Amino acid sequence: MAKPKLPDELRKDKVLQVRFLESEMPYLVQQAKKRNCRTLSQYIRLLISEDIKNGTYGMPRVQRQ
Repeated sequence: MAKPKLPDELRKDKVLQVRFLESEMPYLVQQAKKRNCRTLSQYIRLLISEDIKNGTYGMPRVQRQ
C-alpha cells in the first residue's frame, strides 16, 4: 500500500508559485541574462536564496506610532 502524501507544511521540497505581469517579463529576462541564469526559475531561486542569506525575507516590519 502506498503512503499518503504529506501536507504542504510538512514536505521538505517546498513548491513556490510566482506570478508576474507580462510587462515585467522583459525586465526579468534582462536581469537573468546579467546574472548568467539560463532560465527565469533559476534567477528567481537565486533571488530567494540571496534574500534568505541576507535575512531580508518575510513581511516587512511596520513601525508603530
